[in-house]
Amino acid sequence: MKVTISAIKADVGSIGGHTKPSAQMLDSVRQEVSPAIASGLLIDGFVSHTGDDIAILMSHTRGESAAEVHQFAWESFLKATKVHRNMVSTAPARTCWWTHRPAICVVPARVWLKSSSITP
Repeated sequence: MKVTISAIKADVGSIGGHTKPSAQMLDSVRQEVSPAIASGLLIDGFVSHTGDDIAILMSHTRGESAAEVHQFAWESFLKATKVHRNMVSTAPARTCWWTHRPAICVVPARVWLKSSSITP
């Protein structure tokens, strides 16, 4: 059986600048991983962050260009973005330093992915 390891991350924003995602944002992604494992989409998954980027490390048997795995990650990141947007809408307004417009992340930006297949 060929196992693929996929690491997909996205900048989904954070409260207070580019520090780290909130616990609620990370939990929203973690809550998506368990059903994906139960359904057989993933063998295993781990959610982490670097700065305000959330990353999902996943093992699966669907190959390096698995659209369903990439779609799963994208939808998980959108849920974290929704949590962020709800938090920002209740927080004091922030503005972008050069446009002076409200700084609200609406969709994940800078999505990065890497997949490699191995045969144990």
